[in-house]
Amino acid sequence: WVAPGKIAFLTAPSGYADGFSFVYTVGSPSLSQILGPRSGLTTLWSPDGSRILASFTNRNGTNPTLALFDATGKELRRLAIITLPDKCVWSPDSRDIYCAVPRSVSPDTIWPDDYLRGELATPDRIVSINTSTGDVSPVIDEGGLTLSNLFITKDNAILFFINRIDGALWRYKIKE
Repeated sequence: WVAPGKIAFLTAPSGYADGFSFVYTVGSPSLSQILGPRSGLTTLWSPDGSRILASFTNRNGTNPTLALFDATGKELRRLAIITLPDKCVWSPDSRDIYCAVPRSVSPDTIWPDDYLRGELATPDRIVSINTSTGDVSPVIDEGGLTLSNLFITKDNAILFFINRIDGALWRYKIKE
């Protein structure tokens, strides 16, 4: 559910295949294509259902791009980081996005395939993205954890995440 009465669907992502995102409106026979065709398409809807964080690649599954779209699929801005929406979380107010960003990635990496198969294990840093300006700010820039499953508390004070290497749960206080 991405908004009251709306359910989002995403085709299985692969850098070698065109992906699509659809929204079904409950109570009407309405299935609307929002994004696609885009190779390697993965998405993460904002909590208020107004925007979509999406990543996509070229036809070879390389050269990943991260961008913000509105709920109709109109591109709002491209972001200056390389990561997947699967490694991100929206703030509860839908203003910011927190993302685990690999410090370095081989140019031969196939996005998102290698990540989804568990073959991409890179040390990450965490950044916050202001969705109004596109500004990227460091949150956690030390350590060598491979992060996934980011979650933030409703008061935007504590960020939780999993280290994919050993499955350990971590927490980080954003606000005191």
